[in-house]
Amino acid sequence: MSIKWSTPAGIPSVTNYDNKIGKQDLPKPTLSPNEYNLQVILPKITPLTPVQSYPDSFYELTPNEAKILMQPTQKPDHLVSKSYQEDQRIIRNSKYKKTTIKIKFPDNTELIRCFHPLQTTHDIYNFIEESLRLKVKYALKLSTGKRDLIKNDEQTLAKLNLVPGAILLIVFEDYKSVEKPYLRKELMSLATEKK
Repeated sequence: MSIKWSTPAGIPSVTNYDNKIGKQDLPKPTLSPNEYNLQVILPKITPLTPVQSYPDSFYELTPNEAKILMQPTQKPDHLVSKSYQEDQRIIRNSKYKKTTIKIKFPDNTELIRCFHPLQTTHDIYNFIEESLRLKVKYALKLSTGKRDLIKNDEQTLAKLNLVPGAILLIVFEDYKSVEKPYLRKELMSLATEKK
């Protein structure tokens, strides 16, 4: 006996989702701060302050706090098929009209911009190349998890699960030869210091 899995009515399949909307419908990436909420945040430079120490009683849990921590936080997914999980992720991601991508540089300067969830990683790479002051070789990594490399290809941000937002680390191939500031003067004029 074999079980045939099918996508329920009203739920887009993974293969049809990217094909429904053509590339002509996607917004073109530009450096317009009004349209994409472009921000540049400089790292905060503060003197070191001594850390306040707390008594041991501060870290002890009350019985109610222990009960809350022991409760299961989510239902198990091992009984749900991968295709169903993928469909649910696509439905969840399709609710968002934009995704906020924060690009963090080695000196902790942050470049923030909103993208359409159906734009590709190639659009992010193009945006970074337009923003950099010098032409340098670099790669993008996820800031959490396994820190996988984000390839410069045609995968959508929704498909890579970068919706509704993500922090990407920029890694230069030859870090020591790249001069600061990394960004162009037009972008540095938008810069604010981190609070």
